[in-house]
Amino acid sequence: MAFLIDCQKKIIDLQKRVTETGRNVISRTQRWRRMSTIPATDCDVVVTFGKKSKEEHIEWFINLLHERVPELMSQRQYHRTSGQSALYLSACYRDLLLGAEELGIKKPLAPEHGGGLREFSMDELDLFDNASDELNFLSSGERCWIVHNYLMGLCAREGDVLDDMVFRDGQPLIRPLQSIGLLSHIFPVHQSAELKQLTKDWLHGWTLRQPLDDIRRYFGVQVALYFAWLGHYTFALLFPSVVGLSVWLFVDCKKYKFYDLVMAMLCLLWSTVYLEHWKRTSSLLTYQWGVWDAPPSLLEEPRAAFRGELTKCSITGRMVRTYPAWRRCLTIFFVTAPIIIISLSFVIFITLGFVLLQEQTDAWAAHADAGKFGILILHTPKVLLAIIIMTMDVAYRSLAAWLTELENHRLDAEYHNHLVAKLLLLQFMNCFFSLFYTAFYLQDMDLLQQQLTTLLLTRQILGNIREVFLPYGQSRLRQFFLSFRYETKKRTGQSELADIQYTGPTIETLQGRTESNLDDSTLRRRKSPEASTHSVNRDEPLIPSQEREATLLPYDGPDDDFLEMFIQFGYVSMFSCVFPVAGALAFLNNVVEMRGDAFKLTHGYQRPFPQNATSIGIWQIALASMGYAAVLVNIGLLFVSGAVQELVPKLTDTQTVLLLVTAEHAIFILLYAVSSLISSTPMSVLIQIAKLEHRRREALRTLEREAMRQCQQRRSSSRSNHSESKSVDTLSDNPNNSELSSYQF
Repeated sequence: MAFLIDCQKKIIDLQKRVTETGRNVISRTQRWRRMSTIPATDCDVVVTFGKKSKEEHIEWFINLLHERVPELMSQRQYHRTSGQSALYLSACYRDLLLGAEELGIKKPLAPEHGGGLREFSMDELDLFDNASDELNFLSSGERCWIVHNYLMGLCAREGDVLDDMVFRDGQPLIRPLQSIGLLSHIFPVHQSAELKQLTKDWLHGWTLRQPLDDIRRYFGVQVALYFAWLGHYTFALLFPSVVGLSVWLFVDCKKYKFYDLVMAMLCLLWSTVYLEHWKRTSSLLTYQWGVWDAPPSLLEEPRAAFRGELTKCSITGRMVRTYPAWRRCLTIFFVTAPIIIISLSFVIFITLGFVLLQEQTDAWAAHADAGKFGILILHTPKVLLAIIIMTMDVAYRSLAAWLTELENHRLDAEYHNHLVAKLLLLQFMNCFFSLFYTAFYLQDMDLLQQQLTTLLLTRQILGNIREVFLPYGQSRLRQFFLSFRYETKKRTGQSELADIQYTGPTIETLQGRTESNLDDSTLRRRKSPEASTHSVNRDEPLIPSQEREATLLPYDGPDDDFLEMFIQFGYVSMFSCVFPVAGALAFLNNVVEMRGDAFKLTHGYQRPFPQNATSIGIWQIALASMGYAAVLVNIGLLFVSGAVQELVPKLTDTQTVLLLVTAEHAIFILLYAVSSLISSTPMSVLIQIAKLEHRRREALRTLEREAMRQCQQRRSSSRSNHSESKSVDTLSDNPNNSELSSYQF
């Protein structure tokens, strides 16, 4: 009895400690947020230095930046909580406009000049709408993009050395300095007023509508296109959800196999029509956002990590880095391909092992009465397989990134496409091989449905935890430990402020800073409502929002989210005929996914740099390929499930196979016809593009006529001058001219 009382006391004490720890964590994170209420002013991009970076190395980088990128205005700060130095970067309005012209950013023309979007040009500044408004003409995302482009343009010159590291002439410096740890993070800062309004319009509410234009202005076209596609795909899932639930609730599919055929045909037609409709939607959005036309790849700048020898470009005449294509091909054939084959073999081996384990577990459960414990053991291999698949996803992502970097692609688009292609190949085999084995080798439809249910639910639950709660929890824990460490050092008198003078903003400096050395746009930003609508406790140390954002995880782009939706699209399009509720489960997951992805982007990660895109790129090809693969899988499932044999029982196996092959070819022809009949670009967009092309041609003709007129005028004036000079020379050389002159006088 005394033992039980002692255990009860220990449990109560443990409960109190856990509660106190939770309250402490919450209070410290809340205090951190109160301390981080200073909005970001005079700063668009933050560069943080590594904790172990030497002071002379930091000074070397800052001096190099001031000398070679004079367009950037920088201010060095010290982050007290993390013990890191940082550089706050911005640019004056004129340099921002020059950067916009260099990047080819399209801005709206004034209504009196025809309206529409046009690439910005400093020579035509007066033609653009609202160009004199230094606060609103360029969005915060565009400012960050321009500043980042200036920063990435920092290149080495002959003789540049950092310790034992020697740089080549013209070599970009940012990536190498990040690899050696001198630079830790580079990220754009959030604008609190814009972010607050965007969060209000985006997160508050559970409708499928999203503020895509606001997302594009704040996060860039690439992120906006992902959320546009996700919303479009989620809305399209209503059709297979309603049809699948109706079949699942009101039809006994085991008794009436005809509905398997109906579900297969409907899902195949749905996937084709959906993909074609998305092409039209994507064309409309990219035209409205001014990114529907991409520059020629030969004129694009190489990515920063591209390695190569400097040679003279035959198009522009500039010195550019080149890399032999045969070297890249050798790397792909003799390094990438063997490693990919070995990885796929490993996936097959692991999957077969878990499938055989599941068979043994099923056999044991069939001959043993283990009760609830037996049911738990029965489902353990399926859950373990789902967890192993997600674990291998992370490992393969790192492997694919390393292989793609080794191939040394010139453009960011090429690098991205090859990286995604490797991920798709590995993930397709990783996620679907066990299902194919169960469906076509074991031919067990009940086990296939159980595996589909387990994989869908496990991936959805663990995926949302990994994507949303894990990064959010990591950043909150990091903020807690940083706050705890800072307060501990402050109490013990060991604060790092004793060694390094902090030059960060306080209330007094924010209100009374000298303004003589700042341009008008910077002053306006500082005096904007965002810069003055904050209230903090003067007894607490102030932490700029840039310092808080430096503790967040970097956002690597929407590829992981695309990949998750690609796998889900495969489940729905390939297996709905044997698992009708797949569409409904996918729809419910995506309703949560839309808000979860929005939340992690606005609260869980650092703000990403805006990137342009003309479409969702290789993901469009991947989804179309999945649609064609779904035809083969559904035809095979109809054969192994016995649906065709039940509908036409008199056919032999050979006749059934011939019938299915004929049906497969007919379906391919039908899907191709549907995709050909539906134009990928709406007529309204085609008309606007034609109008723009007509204006370009008319403007070119006008310029040519003006140039011809000026040339003719110059020729006529030169001829008249030549004839006058010739007549003067003739008169001066004639001896009778003097007599004629005297006679006239």
